[in-house]
Amino acid sequence: MNVKSSGVISGHTYNYATGGTFTSGTINSSGAFTAVQEGGSNGDITLSGTVDANGNVSGTWVWNKTVVSSSPTTGTFSGTKEVIPSPRFTDTGKGTIYDAFSNLTWLKNTDCFGLQSGVNAGTKASTLVSPNVSCGLSDGSVAGSWRLPTVGEIQIFVDDGYISNALTNVGFSNVRSDYYWTGTANPFNSNEAWGINMSNGSLISIDTGNSQYVWPVRTGQ
Repeated sequence: MNVKSSGVISGHTYNYATGGTFTSGTINSSGAFTAVQEGGSNGDITLSGTVDANGNVSGTWVWNKTVVSSSPTTGTFSGTKEVIPSPRFTDTGKGTIYDAFSNLTWLKNTDCFGLQSGVNAGTKASTLVSPNVSCGLSDGSVAGSWRLPTVGEIQIFVDDGYISNALTNVGFSNVRSDYYWTGTANPFNSNEAWGINMSNGSLISIDTGNSQYVWPVRTGQ
């Protein structure tokens, strides 16, 4: 969740049942805001909260669900202010880019493997080893170091506006304006996993037999 100096709040509140993003809301003079996560046919989630003087957020959410589900329909949320380091992104010169904010290292080439099914995507990521000339990788990483990102990890980019050309501007290459696989499965359908569109940040649950792009990540530097 991003709280901007302009008084706009935006971001994701990921929910297994609805996925989606919520529309930007405006913080009033007392620090209160309301935002809506668009859940499509599953029903929207409304968030109501406040931002305190230190930039911390808290509040409640209500899911106006339109599907049969055991998931709760209300709850609370909270978050503490985090400062984004500068510089945030470091090109290692070894085919990777390190994000100091998330402590994640991403493959610089965001389309090394082309379109892959959900099953193949996970395998391509987990078996990636250095050196790999086609991926431009020379960091010494071994099989098992890399994986598909979780929804939360890749949303860190989206929430901060790093989609499409913005990713290219900080050093990533071959960014596709299309869906990328995450390693987060849909618990309501074992044949599907979540995918995120790097042109607009939208989330959808995708049949793992379909083909999307693969962008491996590993933890740490």
